[in-house]
Amino acid sequence: MGTQPAKTKPYTIRLTENAAEEIAAIADSRGIPARTLVRVWIGERLAEQRENDILSPSEQDVTRFA
Repeated sequence: MGTQPAKTKPYTIRLTENAAEEIAAIADSRGIPARTLVRVWIGERLAEQRENDILSPSEQDVTRFA
């Protein structure tokens, strides 16, 4: 039996129009939806933070499921 996928939770942010357009253009050039690109970027950054041990232990518990 495989593992179950991590539960997800919607998270809304506001971006400038320029930032949203830039993200859309980058995502389009990679052939993926903008939301997928942003999710990948956030996941990479969280992994980097954990790797560098910048987050406190309680924050690591929260982001472990990202």
